[in-house]
Amino acid sequence: MLRLASRSSVPAIASLRPLLAALCLSGAAVSHAAVFSDPALQNLFAAGQSVELERAAQARLSADANDVQGQIALALSLLEWGRVDQLEPSMRQMQACVERQPDFAPCHYALGSLLGVQAVKGGALKALSLNGRIREQLQRAFELDPRSYEIRSALVQYYMAVPMIAGGSHSKARGLELDWRRSSPEQARMLRIFVAVGDEDWSEAERELKALRIGTDLRLAFDARVAYGQLGRHFVKDKQWDRARKLYEQLMRDQPRQATGPYLMSRLAQDQGRFDEAIDWIQKARRLDGAELLPLEQRLGNAYEGLGDKAQARAAYERYLAGSPLHQRNEQEVRRSLAALASSAPKSD
Repeated sequence: MLRLASRSSVPAIASLRPLLAALCLSGAAVSHAAVFSDPALQNLFAAGQSVELERAAQARLSADANDVQGQIALALSLLEWGRVDQLEPSMRQMQACVERQPDFAPCHYALGSLLGVQAVKGGALKALSLNGRIREQLQRAFELDPRSYEIRSALVQYYMAVPMIAGGSHSKARGLELDWRRSSPEQARMLRIFVAVGDEDWSEAERELKALRIGTDLRLAFDARVAYGQLGRHFVKDKQWDRARKLYEQLMRDQPRQATGPYLMSRLAQDQGRFDEAIDWIQKARRLDGAELLPLEQRLGNAYEGLGDKAQARAAYERYLAGSPLHQRNEQEVRRSLAALASSAPKSD
């Protein structure tokens, strides 16, 4: 899933985490192509369960270091947080996979996605230098497997995210959506939402998102969570607080077991200065699926800072730094928060 950047920027393809899991999605008019031959890997990836996917990949690779399914699963698990220590080795494995099996779509997709992680981590110049390779791998993956919704979704978002001069194409994105309506109307609706977000047609994106019916489609549920976050951030930035709140409330009704809804509500409450409410939402998010992928301790620290409780804020930030490496991309921000707390502490005589 590609979180759309601004029109003038290179797409943040580091967020393409679950685009490669292909399920035989219930409710679809046709059976879509599967990428992982192991149904357990497919389900983990489709649901965005990156931690569990990494564990499953490591288990397979400990038994056979050359297991291609394990290598792809490990590569795709990195898309959630892009851990530097594993990025380069995984890229080499996917490059080798492409060379050994040039007609195998998953390797092209995984390589393109990892190149995206590298592009985002390397800054604007690095992203520009890698853009052509990213596009080449995604397009080749789609040519080899046009029945994969995950790959189609990635390509739609890519076309919408990059400027035309760098390979973007709104007309190609819309063509990919139109071509998918007969195969899966709800997945096509999801693609229309990504197109609307890319066009900054917020009202259209909101209408389509409210009409979306997920059913049991794990991949669609994940993409919907991404879209709720994108659209909600726009409403918050525009200070349309009620509109954002209603959107997040719908997400919680549609996906009550997911932590994303309460987490977004906590951010909304914090943006409005309602720090006690923000803490309550964070505590609710802790008990739900996907909580381990969210920077809850960091946001808890922010909320306690807002209340003026420096001790609690410091403790939350320290728990964040001592915890899982999933969100080390926020490490510097958290360290700056701790430093600011330390500099504002009264000095002892």
